[in-house]
Amino acid sequence: MRASIFIWIFLIGFQANAEAAEAGSLQKVRGEISDAETGKPIPARVYIEDEQGGWHHVESSAEDGSAVSYEKRNWVNTNSEEFHTTVSAHPFQTRLEPGRYRLTVERGKEYLPMSRDFSVADTPVSLKVSLRRWINMAQRGWFSGDTHVHRSLSDLPNIMLAEDLNVAFPLTYWVTRAFRPPTAGDKSFAGEVPGELIEVDDTHVIWPRNTEWEIFSVGEKRHTLGAVFALGHREPFELGVPPVKNVAIEARRQGALLDLDKHDWPWTMTLPPTMGVHLYELANNHIWLTEFAFTQWNSPTPEYLRPPLREQSGNEREWIQFTMANYYALLNCGLKMVPTGGTASGVHPVPLGFGRVYVNLPDGFSYTQWKRGLEAGRSFVTTGPMVFAQVNGHPPGERFEVRGDSFQAHIEGEIISEQPLTFAEVIQDGRPVRTIMGRNERTDTGAYRTSFHHDVTLSQSAWLALRCWEDRAGGRVRYAHTAPWHISITGKPLRPRAAERDYLVERVQRELSRSRDLLPADALGEYEEALAYYRELPLRDESQEAIDGDASDPSAWIGTPGRVRIAPYAGGRHPRIGFLEGAINPQRETKVTVFTPWDPASYLVVDVPEAIWSNLGLTYLAHTHIDTIWDKQGITLPKREWTRHADGSLTHSRTLPNGIEFGAKVIAHERHVEMELWLKNGTDKHLTGLRIQNCVMLKGVDGFNAQSNWNKRLEKPFALAHSQDGQRWIITAWENCQRTWANPPVPCMHSDPQFDDLAPGEIGRIKGWLWFYEGSSVQDKLMELRQAFKGAPLK
Repeated sequence: MRASIFIWIFLIGFQANAEAAEAGSLQKVRGEISDAETGKPIPARVYIEDEQGGWHHVESSAEDGSAVSYEKRNWVNTNSEEFHTTVSAHPFQTRLEPGRYRLTVERGKEYLPMSRDFSVADTPVSLKVSLRRWINMAQRGWFSGDTHVHRSLSDLPNIMLAEDLNVAFPLTYWVTRAFRPPTAGDKSFAGEVPGELIEVDDTHVIWPRNTEWEIFSVGEKRHTLGAVFALGHREPFELGVPPVKNVAIEARRQGALLDLDKHDWPWTMTLPPTMGVHLYELANNHIWLTEFAFTQWNSPTPEYLRPPLREQSGNEREWIQFTMANYYALLNCGLKMVPTGGTASGVHPVPLGFGRVYVNLPDGFSYTQWKRGLEAGRSFVTTGPMVFAQVNGHPPGERFEVRGDSFQAHIEGEIISEQPLTFAEVIQDGRPVRTIMGRNERTDTGAYRTSFHHDVTLSQSAWLALRCWEDRAGGRVRYAHTAPWHISITGKPLRPRAAERDYLVERVQRELSRSRDLLPADALGEYEEALAYYRELPLRDESQEAIDGDASDPSAWIGTPGRVRIAPYAGGRHPRIGFLEGAINPQRETKVTVFTPWDPASYLVVDVPEAIWSNLGLTYLAHTHIDTIWDKQGITLPKREWTRHADGSLTHSRTLPNGIEFGAKVIAHERHVEMELWLKNGTDKHLTGLRIQNCVMLKGVDGFNAQSNWNKRLEKPFALAHSQDGQRWIITAWENCQRTWANPPVPCMHSDPQFDDLAPGEIGRIKGWLWFYEGSSVQDKLMELRQAFKGAPLK
């Protein structure tokens, strides 16, 4: 017995000595965070990372201070992680081993983040951080909210102030099993949930009673349906789902807003027509500060979005585009939902309010008015940029009733962004009709400003919205999207496109078939009702929107075995994603489709040439955008087609009304495509300034079609685009190149050459190339090509 006691005392003493030694190697690190303008302490989000990639939390140094640690790592992509501490407006502290660390401090959306490296040695460390606002939204009358929250009521006051989030809807009632009431939900918060507003301060509030039905099982069987939320209800719900109509009726009785979670859930497209859903999460809980993870969708993308999207997978940008496209289809079907932002912070590796919705309250903040403003769509959703737009002097959410034959919409405003804006678009009925390139004038606060004003004439009922894109490092993106303006023209109703209607019908049919043997008759009846709603919608006349198709079989133009496949562009779909107003009625005659050697389904479209400029003006254009010298004379050029030759090459030629002749030849090789342009001066005067635009459009190339320049390199005469992993490259170059450039909205890249001046009767020739490279030594490939440009034949 005495020996056992001695050993026990010895082990305790040894452990105590070890802990003391370990504590002796730790140094105290103390920090303070203040507002750069006022000098006052502010709450914020704090990250400390060591050289090995480990994360360290902090605690508040003040008795009345608070700190909330957050640790989430995604189960699909373990690189997607969010380890931080939100601290109150008090000093913070921690203890760290000697070494080098990086401190990062952020506060919501409106402050510039700050990072600095520091070292810990044998003395305490003191850190002072001053955060600078790049915009003050409250001063402008805009207040933010997150409509998908899984943080505790006790932690939310700390977190909301650190993120400067004005309104939070924690989903305190949460059930994942069909038919079960949320009050008995398997994931509901424990304890009593207050039935009144929680005021953190005058402009930061929590409405505590909110419900999520997120159904993963029906009876004893795993059977995913999806999720829908009721936000801002007064009393707990005792209703399970499905069916869902009774929930919708009760939600309205209680003044709650119904929020549609992710659009790719199996049952999602059955809910808007049956429930009358108010909100659609345009910034949903798959959009994070850390790496994107959920690359596989629950439901396939519609065929009309492929390309640039794939059938049922994609990257962050493609998920965002899919999210938007589904929203647009529902709007076109007359389902006037308002976009919102929800993070599911508490479940996923994302800070609260990373994606959020801002509501305009020009008379100051109140919860009641904020909720009403959200329901009315006086709002925009953002993960970064701030959008201030009006149509005819009215903010988003306005509904115009028009009794005439048309409506003239004047959309104007400004976009303020922390990083340079790439581009913005005016969206009409789901399609971009005006492109706004980022002007990026610096503001006094160090942000970037782009102002805009455009006119859009509407001849039938429609909706308008504005969206914008801000590129970030590594191919990441931040974006913003306004709620729509609705324009109703008497006798000319808004109608969906056939492809949109058919896609929604297919989605509901698939879900009905999948669930027929599991769900009760009243739930299946709601599916049938949604199916009937979509099927019976009258369709819009798309005859004026169609692009000419090719009557020939494109498979007959697959090219020569052992070489890159080339084909005349078949038409039928626009070769661009965006900037469509800059290429109306794209013509086939100069466009060639080139398939990538690594993916037989991926292709790019090369315009040879897209445009010819001369001292006469715009002499030729392969689409309608700017009047050519022939348009100004009322002359319509006849259509032309490519000619295929026995060696697998393609050629085209044209003689213009004034005698100028031009043409192109394209021939495929094993890993590249060779191109030649020729031009003959058939006039009786000198031709000068013979500038050419040759456009390489990347819409159909999987992994290359981001509407961004982050994946481009412009090193005259070379223009290069690379895949997301940097292991595949598309390179183009032309002789006598005058300019290399890229256009993100399209997306495309150019190496644009110029012919020498031509006397009457003279012919000029210039050559171009398109190479496909796979590997990690693209710089060596460029050196090889540069040497070839100096005299050796290009390969």
